[in-house]
Amino acid sequence: MENGTLRDSPPKIWVSIKKGEADQQEFSFADSFSIGRDEDCEIQVKDSSVSRVHAEVYFHEGRWWIRDLNSANGTLVDGKKIDRLPLLRSTRIELGIEGPMLEFELKEDTGSITIPSKKDPSITHYVKQYFSDSSGKDAGEHTMYIRKAFERVQKKQKGKYSIIIGAAAVLLLIAGTVVVVQHTKLQKQKQIAIDLFYDMKKLELEIAQLKERVNVGANASRLAEMSENYDRFIDNLGVYTRKMTQEDRMILKMASIFLIICLIVFIFVKVCINGPVPAKISP
Repeated sequence: MENGTLRDSPPKIWVSIKKGEADQQEFSFADSFSIGRDEDCEIQVKDSSVSRVHAEVYFHEGRWWIRDLNSANGTLVDGKKIDRLPLLRSTRIELGIEGPMLEFELKEDTGSITIPSKKDPSITHYVKQYFSDSSGKDAGEHTMYIRKAFERVQKKQKGKYSIIIGAAAVLLLIAGTVVVVQHTKLQKQKQIAIDLFYDMKKLELEIAQLKERVNVGANASRLAEMSENYDRFIDNLGVYTRKMTQEDRMILKMASIFLIICLIVFIFVKVCINGPVPAKISP
């Protein structure tokens, strides 16, 4: 393609292993690929200084790029660690200090403006790669391990959430039961208080009516008056004689008082049963 023209697909990139042990020494790619010690990597480099997934090469904005994937020993160009670097016609990189060395070559000039065939890999890219719902027939051992670990974490989290939700439901049920019981007790106590109030008012009314029927003070003064009249009546009859001792007089007087009390009780009972006798109104 000429410079300034648009390109539907990225140009091929050639990779050769200059230093390090690999199953083959020459590779060519027209799509993104990974480099690392894991067998799922498109370029597997068998060296202890290389991380399982060490770096990634991808096409973005008309250029091939190499990006370090947080490797333990880093990705170096000319002895300097890089995070991300565009790959020009010929670039050599090291996987760790004095580690395996790879050379990247492009057959075409990638300096022109092009339409990228593939976006910069993002979180969505890795989610689809490692956590998709595919059967796993085409997935490597590394991907399958990640999927199994993720499933195990999901099961543990679901178990914890189920316990938390169950405990919250039990606490909510207990709280609701306590509220209902307390409300029922409060209603019962309220009804008892109302009944007790009316009973007290009824009792007060009955006491007032009883006081109205039986005037204790009037009956006491009446009793004293009757006793005095009775004494005068006995004196007029001459019941007390000079020969009677003071003790005999006392006994006779007590007997008289007892008779008067019996008469008053009789009158009181009669009044309670039949009601007070209305007084006669003089014309």
